[in-house]
Amino acid sequence: MNKRHLLLLTVLLLLGGWLGFRWLFSPDDITIPAPSREVAFTPETPEPPSITVSMPTDERQDLAVRGVLTNADRPLHALTRDPAVIMLRNAIIDTEIVARGGPSVDIPEAFRAPPDYRQAMIVFEEPISGRHWDWLAEQGVRVENFVPNRALTVSGPHHNIRQLSDAPGVRHVEPFHPFYKMDADIQAYLTGSADAAASERARSGRYQVLLFGDPETAMQAAMQPDDERRLPTLDTPGVAPVRGAFGVSGARIEELPRLPRQAVAEVHSDPESLKQLVLAENVKWIEPVPQFQPMNDLARRTLRRHLVEENRPDLDGSGQVVGVVDTGADINHPALAKRLRHYFVKAGPSSDGQEGDTVGHGTHVLGTILGSGTNSHTVTSAPGSFKASVTGGLYGKHQFRG
Repeated sequence: MNKRHLLLLTVLLLLGGWLGFRWLFSPDDITIPAPSREVAFTPETPEPPSITVSMPTDERQDLAVRGVLTNADRPLHALTRDPAVIMLRNAIIDTEIVARGGPSVDIPEAFRAPPDYRQAMIVFEEPISGRHWDWLAEQGVRVENFVPNRALTVSGPHHNIRQLSDAPGVRHVEPFHPFYKMDADIQAYLTGSADAAASERARSGRYQVLLFGDPETAMQAAMQPDDERRLPTLDTPGVAPVRGAFGVSGARIEELPRLPRQAVAEVHSDPESLKQLVLAENVKWIEPVPQFQPMNDLARRTLRRHLVEENRPDLDGSGQVVGVVDTGADINHPALAKRLRHYFVKAGPSSDGQEGDTVGHGTHVLGTILGSGTNSHTVTSAPGSFKASVTGGLYGKHQFRG
Protein backbone atom coordinates (compact mmCIF):
# COMPACT_ATOMS: atom_id res chain seq x y z
CA MET A 1 0.00 0.00 0.00
CA ASN A 2 1.49 3.27 -1.10
CA LYS A 3 1.13 6.64 0.68
CA ARG A 4 -1.78 7.76 -1.55
CA HIS A 5 -3.85 4.73 -0.62
CA LEU A 6 -3.08 5.21 3.10
CA LEU A 7 -4.20 8.86 3.02
CA LEU A 8 -7.45 7.99 1.23
CA LEU A 9 -8.24 5.25 3.77
CA THR A 10 -7.71 7.67 6.66
CA VAL A 11 -10.12 10.22 5.16
CA LEU A 12 -12.80 7.54 4.63
CA LEU A 13 -12.53 6.33 8.23
CA LEU A 14 -12.93 9.84 9.61
CA LEU A 15 -15.93 10.50 7.38
CA GLY A 16 -17.56 7.25 8.40
CA GLY A 17 -17.08 7.96 12.06
CA TRP A 18 -18.74 11.35 11.74
CA LEU A 19 -21.77 9.92 9.84
CA GLY A 20 -22.17 7.21 12.45
CA PHE A 21 -22.23 9.80 15.25
CA ARG A 22 -24.94 11.80 13.41
CA TRP A 23 -27.03 8.64 12.97
CA LEU A 24 -26.82 7.59 16.63
CA PHE A 25 -27.51 11.06 18.10
CA SER A 26 -30.09 13.31 16.48
CA PRO A 27 -29.57 17.06 16.73
CA ASP A 28 -32.41 17.26 19.25
CA ASP A 29 -30.47 15.03 21.63
CA ILE A 30 -27.41 17.26 21.63
CA THR A 31 -27.45 19.91 24.34
CA ILE A 32 -25.19 22.89 23.82
CA PRO A 33 -24.66 24.79 27.06
CA ALA A 34 -25.56 28.45 27.05
CA PRO A 35 -22.61 30.79 27.26
CA SER A 36 -21.80 31.68 30.83
CA ARG A 37 -21.43 35.29 31.99
CA GLU A 38 -19.04 34.27 34.75
CA VAL A 39 -15.36 34.52 34.03
CA ALA A 40 -13.38 31.60 35.31
CA PHE A 41 -9.96 32.47 36.79
CA THR A 42 -7.40 30.98 39.01
CA PRO A 43 -7.70 32.61 42.41
CA GLU A 44 -4.62 34.67 43.29
CA THR A 45 -2.59 33.55 46.21
CA PRO A 46 -3.67 35.83 49.06
CA GLU A 47 -0.98 38.17 50.30
CA PRO A 48 0.37 37.12 53.65
CA PRO A 49 -0.78 39.38 56.47
CA SER A 50 1.68 42.12 57.28
CA ILE A 51 3.86 41.18 60.20
CA THR A 52 4.43 43.97 62.66
CA VAL A 53 7.61 43.49 64.65
CA SER A 54 7.75 45.45 67.87
CA MET A 55 10.80 47.32 69.07
CA PRO A 56 13.02 44.95 71.03
CA THR A 57 13.13 45.55 74.75
CA ASP A 58 16.86 46.23 74.76
CA GLU A 59 16.47 48.94 72.09
CA ARG A 60 13.68 50.62 74.02
CA GLN A 61 15.69 50.51 77.22
CA ASP A 62 18.75 51.94 75.47
CA LEU A 63 16.70 54.85 74.11
CA ALA A 64 15.33 55.53 77.57
CA VAL A 65 18.79 55.52 79.12
CA ARG A 66 20.03 57.99 76.50
CA GLY A 67 17.00 60.23 76.98
CA VAL A 68 15.63 59.65 73.46
CA LEU A 69 11.87 60.15 73.24
CA THR A 70 9.84 58.17 70.72
CA ASN A 71 6.24 57.39 69.82
CA ALA A 72 7.29 54.45 67.62
CA ASP A 73 7.09 50.75 68.40
CA ARG A 74 9.05 49.34 65.48
CA PRO A 75 12.71 48.22 65.49
CA LEU A 76 15.29 50.94 64.89
CA HIS A 77 16.46 49.39 61.62
CA ALA A 78 12.95 49.90 60.22
CA LEU A 79 12.64 53.45 61.54
CA THR A 80 15.95 54.60 60.11
CA ARG A 81 14.76 53.72 56.57
CA ASP A 82 11.22 55.08 56.81
CA PRO A 83 10.77 58.50 55.13
CA ALA A 84 7.84 59.24 57.46
CA VAL A 85 10.14 59.21 60.51
CA ILE A 86 11.96 62.20 61.99
CA MET A 87 15.34 61.14 63.39
CA LEU A 88 16.79 63.52 65.97
CA ARG A 89 19.49 63.06 68.58
CA ASN A 90 16.98 62.98 71.40
CA ALA A 91 13.71 62.08 69.63
CA ILE A 92 12.45 59.59 67.04
CA ILE A 93 9.04 60.65 65.72
CA ASP A 94 6.89 58.34 63.58
CA THR A 95 4.67 60.86 61.78
CA GLU A 96 2.56 58.08 60.28
CA ILE A 97 1.26 57.34 63.77
CA VAL A 98 0.41 61.02 64.20
CA ALA A 99 -1.38 61.07 60.82
CA ARG A 100 -3.60 58.19 62.00
CA GLY A 101 -4.60 60.17 65.06
CA GLY A 102 -2.02 58.71 67.40
CA PRO A 103 0.27 60.62 69.75
CA SER A 104 3.53 62.32 68.92
CA VAL A 105 6.43 62.21 71.37
CA ASP A 106 5.65 63.34 74.91
CA ILE A 107 7.73 66.49 75.31
CA PRO A 108 8.28 67.62 78.93
CA GLU A 109 6.06 70.62 79.64
CA ALA A 110 9.01 72.84 80.55
CA PHE A 111 10.61 72.38 77.11
CA ARG A 112 7.61 72.63 74.77
CA ALA A 113 7.36 75.23 72.04
CA PRO A 114 4.80 78.02 72.57
CA PRO A 115 1.48 77.82 70.66
CA ASP A 116 2.66 80.50 68.24
CA TYR A 117 5.99 78.78 67.52
CA ARG A 118 8.16 80.17 64.73
CA GLN A 119 10.40 77.18 64.04
CA ALA A 120 9.24 73.77 62.80
CA MET A 121 10.24 70.63 60.90
CA ILE A 122 8.43 69.99 57.63
CA VAL A 123 8.18 66.34 56.52
CA PHE A 124 7.60 65.79 52.79
CA GLU A 125 5.96 62.92 50.91
CA GLU A 126 8.70 62.74 48.29
CA PRO A 127 12.50 63.00 48.36
CA ILE A 128 13.68 66.53 49.06
CA SER A 129 15.20 68.52 46.21
CA GLY A 130 16.04 72.11 45.40
CA ARG A 131 12.47 72.85 44.34
CA HIS A 132 11.31 72.20 47.92
CA TRP A 133 13.73 74.89 49.12
CA ASP A 134 12.43 77.28 46.46
CA TRP A 135 8.81 76.50 47.32
CA LEU A 136 9.38 77.11 51.03
CA ALA A 137 11.01 80.45 50.24
CA GLU A 138 7.89 81.35 48.26
CA GLN A 139 5.80 80.56 51.35
CA GLY A 140 7.74 83.12 53.35
CA VAL A 141 9.84 80.80 55.51
CA ARG A 142 13.58 80.21 55.70
CA VAL A 143 15.11 76.77 55.35
CA GLU A 144 17.54 76.17 58.21
CA ASN A 145 18.81 72.63 57.74
CA PHE A 146 17.97 69.08 56.64
CA VAL A 147 16.61 66.55 59.14
CA PRO A 148 16.64 62.78 58.48
CA ASN A 149 14.80 61.03 57.01
CA ARG A 150 12.86 63.48 54.83
CA ALA A 151 12.36 66.80 56.58
CA LEU A 152 13.58 70.39 56.59
CA THR A 153 13.77 72.68 59.60
CA VAL A 154 12.33 76.11 58.81
CA SER A 155 11.86 79.41 60.61
CA GLY A 156 9.44 82.22 59.93
CA PRO A 157 6.10 83.74 60.92
CA HIS A 158 3.82 81.29 62.73
CA HIS A 159 0.95 81.86 60.30
CA ASN A 160 3.14 80.95 57.32
CA ILE A 161 4.38 77.76 58.98
CA ARG A 162 0.89 76.63 60.00
CA GLN A 163 -0.35 76.99 56.42
CA LEU A 164 2.29 74.49 55.25
CA SER A 165 0.45 71.61 56.96
CA ASP A 166 -2.39 71.89 54.41
CA ALA A 167 -0.13 72.09 51.36
CA PRO A 168 -0.01 69.18 48.87
CA GLY A 169 3.04 66.98 49.35
CA VAL A 170 3.53 67.90 53.00
CA ARG A 171 3.14 64.92 55.29
CA HIS A 172 3.60 66.54 58.69
CA VAL A 173 4.57 69.77 60.45
CA GLU A 174 6.31 69.27 63.80
CA PRO A 175 7.02 72.26 66.07
CA PHE A 176 10.70 72.61 66.88
CA HIS A 177 10.44 72.23 70.65
CA PRO A 178 13.27 73.60 72.81
CA PHE A 179 13.75 70.00 73.99
CA TYR A 180 15.27 69.22 70.58
CA LYS A 181 18.00 71.85 71.04
CA MET A 182 19.88 70.21 73.90
CA ASP A 183 22.91 67.98 73.70
CA ALA A 184 22.96 64.87 75.90
CA ASP A 185 24.78 66.46 78.87
CA ILE A 186 22.59 69.55 79.04
CA GLN A 187 19.42 67.51 78.58
CA ALA A 188 20.39 65.12 81.37
CA TYR A 189 21.34 68.00 83.67
CA LEU A 190 18.13 69.99 83.14
CA THR A 191 15.90 66.93 83.44
CA GLY A 192 17.61 65.68 86.60
CA SER A 193 19.15 62.49 85.21
CA ALA A 194 22.81 63.52 84.80
CA ASP A 195 25.66 61.70 86.48
CA ALA A 196 28.54 63.60 88.05
CA ALA A 197 30.60 63.82 84.84
CA ALA A 198 27.67 65.05 82.73
CA SER A 199 26.72 67.61 85.39
CA GLU A 200 30.27 68.95 85.47
CA ARG A 201 30.30 69.40 81.69
CA ALA A 202 26.83 70.99 81.67
CA ARG A 203 27.79 73.42 84.42
CA SER A 204 30.97 74.58 82.69
CA GLY A 205 29.48 78.02 82.01
CA ARG A 206 30.81 78.01 78.42
CA TYR A 207 28.45 76.90 75.69
CA GLN A 208 28.50 76.67 71.90
CA VAL A 209 25.25 77.56 70.20
CA LEU A 210 23.89 77.49 66.66
CA LEU A 211 21.49 80.29 65.82
CA PHE A 212 18.28 80.36 63.83
CA GLY A 213 18.02 82.89 61.02
CA ASP A 214 20.28 84.59 58.54
CA PRO A 215 23.90 84.68 59.80
CA GLU A 216 24.21 88.37 58.97
CA THR A 217 21.42 89.35 61.39
CA ALA A 218 21.22 86.38 63.79
CA MET A 219 24.27 87.40 65.82
CA GLN A 220 23.10 90.99 66.12
CA ALA A 221 19.67 89.81 67.28
CA ALA A 222 21.30 87.55 69.87
CA MET A 223 23.48 90.36 71.24
CA GLN A 224 20.69 92.94 71.25
CA PRO A 225 17.36 91.12 71.62
CA ASP A 226 14.39 92.83 70.02
CA ASP A 227 11.47 93.77 72.28
CA GLU A 228 9.12 92.03 69.87
CA ARG A 229 10.84 88.67 70.27
CA ARG A 230 9.95 86.39 73.18
CA LEU A 231 12.61 86.52 75.89
CA PRO A 232 13.15 84.17 78.83
CA THR A 233 12.16 85.80 82.10
CA LEU A 234 13.41 85.41 85.64
CA ASP A 235 11.37 83.27 88.03
CA THR A 236 11.19 86.08 90.59
CA PRO A 237 7.79 87.82 90.23
CA GLY A 238 7.93 91.55 89.63
CA VAL A 239 11.64 91.61 88.83
CA ALA A 240 12.55 92.54 85.27
CA PRO A 241 15.55 90.65 83.88
CA VAL A 242 18.77 92.48 83.16
CA ARG A 243 19.29 91.73 79.52
CA GLY A 244 22.41 90.09 78.25
CA ALA A 245 22.92 87.86 75.21
CA PHE A 246 19.64 86.18 74.20
CA GLY A 247 17.92 88.22 76.87
CA VAL A 248 19.56 86.14 79.60
CA SER A 249 20.85 88.06 82.58
CA GLY A 250 24.63 88.40 82.58
CA ALA A 251 25.22 86.25 79.49
CA ARG A 252 28.10 87.26 77.22
CA ILE A 253 28.39 86.16 73.62
CA GLU A 254 31.34 85.76 71.27
CA GLU A 255 30.93 85.09 67.56
CA LEU A 256 32.79 82.09 66.17
CA PRO A 257 33.67 81.35 62.52
CA ARG A 258 30.42 80.92 60.67
CA LEU A 259 29.14 77.73 59.15
CA PRO A 260 27.29 77.85 55.83
CA ARG A 261 23.87 79.46 56.28
CA GLN A 262 24.11 79.72 60.05
CA ALA A 263 25.93 81.62 62.77
CA VAL A 264 27.83 79.96 65.61
CA ALA A 265 28.57 81.58 68.93
CA GLU A 266 30.20 80.86 72.26
CA VAL A 267 28.17 82.01 75.23
CA HIS A 268 29.52 82.57 78.73
CA SER A 269 26.72 82.30 81.25
CA ASP A 270 25.92 81.25 84.80
CA PRO A 271 24.89 77.56 84.71
CA GLU A 272 21.74 78.56 86.61
CA SER A 273 20.66 80.43 83.46
CA LEU A 274 21.18 77.40 81.22
CA LYS A 275 17.45 76.68 80.95
CA GLN A 276 16.83 80.26 79.83
CA LEU A 277 19.40 79.84 77.07
CA VAL A 278 17.67 76.66 75.90
CA LEU A 279 14.31 78.46 75.80
CA ALA A 280 15.69 81.46 73.89
CA GLU A 281 13.82 81.50 70.59
CA ASN A 282 16.76 82.09 68.27
CA VAL A 283 18.88 79.26 69.74
CA LYS A 284 18.87 76.22 67.46
CA TRP A 285 21.36 73.99 69.32
CA ILE A 286 23.37 74.28 72.51
CA GLU A 287 26.20 72.20 73.96
CA PRO A 288 29.06 72.70 76.42
CA VAL A 289 32.26 73.90 74.76
CA PRO A 290 34.02 70.61 74.03
CA GLN A 291 37.32 69.80 75.70
CA PHE A 292 39.63 68.57 72.95
CA GLN A 293 42.30 65.94 73.46
CA PRO A 294 44.52 63.90 71.14
CA MET A 295 42.70 60.81 69.86
CA ASN A 296 45.05 59.35 67.25
CA ASP A 297 46.44 56.85 69.74
CA LEU A 298 42.92 55.50 70.21
CA ALA A 299 42.15 55.62 66.49
CA ARG A 300 45.27 53.60 65.73
CA ARG A 301 44.11 50.85 68.06
CA THR A 302 40.51 51.01 66.84
CA LEU A 303 41.61 50.68 63.19
CA ARG A 304 43.90 47.75 64.13
CA ARG A 305 46.82 49.40 62.40
CA HIS A 306 49.24 46.94 64.02
CA LEU A 307 47.77 44.11 61.94
CA VAL A 308 48.80 45.90 58.74
CA GLU A 309 52.30 46.47 60.08
CA GLU A 310 52.67 42.81 61.03
CA ASN A 311 51.28 41.37 57.79
CA ARG A 312 52.66 43.95 55.33
CA PRO A 313 55.82 45.51 56.80
CA ASP A 314 56.73 46.66 53.30
CA LEU A 315 53.92 49.23 53.35
CA ASP A 316 55.84 52.03 55.04
CA GLY A 317 54.45 55.01 53.11
CA SER A 318 57.64 55.79 51.23
CA GLY A 319 57.12 58.16 48.32
CA GLN A 320 53.33 58.28 48.68
CA VAL A 321 51.30 61.43 48.03
CA VAL A 322 47.78 61.30 49.47
CA GLY A 323 44.97 63.51 48.18
CA VAL A 324 42.37 64.47 50.77
CA VAL A 325 39.06 66.20 49.99
CA ASP A 326 37.50 67.32 53.27
CA THR A 327 36.44 70.34 55.33
CA GLY A 328 39.82 72.03 55.10
CA ALA A 329 42.85 71.92 57.37
CA ASP A 330 44.48 73.88 60.15
CA ILE A 331 47.51 74.58 57.98
CA ASN A 332 49.34 76.15 60.90
CA HIS A 333 49.09 73.03 63.04
CA PRO A 334 52.62 71.93 64.06
CA ALA A 335 51.85 68.27 63.31
CA LEU A 336 51.32 69.20 59.64
CA ALA A 337 54.39 71.43 59.33
CA LYS A 338 56.33 70.85 56.07
CA ARG A 339 54.07 67.94 55.16
CA LEU A 340 51.52 69.62 52.88
CA ARG A 341 52.58 69.80 49.25
CA HIS A 342 49.49 71.64 47.98
CA TYR A 343 46.45 73.16 49.67
CA PHE A 344 43.35 74.45 47.92
CA VAL A 345 40.14 75.72 49.49
CA LYS A 346 36.79 76.30 47.82
CA ALA A 347 33.58 77.68 49.26
CA GLY A 348 31.07 74.88 49.81
CA PRO A 349 28.82 73.10 52.32
CA SER A 350 31.55 72.96 54.96
CA SER A 351 33.84 75.85 54.09
CA ASP A 352 33.49 79.61 54.13
CA GLY A 353 36.10 79.96 51.41
CA GLN A 354 38.86 80.86 53.86
CA GLU A 355 42.01 78.93 54.59
CA GLY A 356 41.48 76.85 57.69
CA ASP A 357 39.02 74.29 58.99
CA THR A 358 35.79 75.60 60.51
CA VAL A 359 34.56 72.08 61.25
CA GLY A 360 37.66 70.21 62.40
CA HIS A 361 37.05 66.98 60.52
CA GLY A 362 39.57 67.66 57.76
CA THR A 363 42.33 68.41 60.24
CA HIS A 364 41.54 65.19 62.10
CA VAL A 365 41.73 63.15 58.88
CA LEU A 366 45.01 64.75 57.81
CA GLY A 367 46.48 64.20 61.26
CA THR A 368 45.61 60.52 61.04
CA ILE A 369 47.18 60.17 57.58
CA LEU A 370 50.36 62.22 57.82
CA GLY A 371 50.57 63.93 61.20
CA SER A 372 54.10 63.98 62.61
CA GLY A 373 52.90 63.38 66.16
CA THR A 374 54.45 66.61 67.44
CA ASN A 375 51.73 67.09 70.07
CA SER A 376 51.35 63.41 70.94
CA HIS A 377 52.91 61.72 73.96
CA THR A 378 53.43 58.42 72.15
CA VAL A 379 53.27 58.78 68.36
CA THR A 380 56.54 60.75 68.32
CA SER A 381 58.35 57.45 68.79
CA ALA A 382 57.07 56.11 65.47
CA PRO A 383 60.15 55.24 63.36
CA GLY A 384 60.93 58.01 60.92
CA SER A 385 57.88 60.13 61.60
CA PHE A 386 59.20 62.75 64.03
CA LYS A 387 62.57 62.90 62.32
CA ALA A 388 60.95 63.62 58.98
CA SER A 389 59.17 66.72 60.27
CA VAL A 390 62.30 68.08 61.96
CA THR A 391 64.52 67.71 58.93
CA GLY A 392 61.86 69.03 56.60
CA GLY A 393 61.53 65.80 54.64
CA LEU A 394 58.21 65.62 52.83
CA TYR A 395 57.82 61.88 52.55
CA GLY A 396 59.94 59.48 54.55
CA LYS A 397 59.53 55.92 55.68
CA HIS A 398 56.76 55.33 58.18
CA GLN A 399 55.45 58.80 57.45
CA PHE A 400 51.91 57.56 57.88
CA ARG A 401 52.39 55.48 61.03
CA GLY A 402 50.81 58.16 63.23
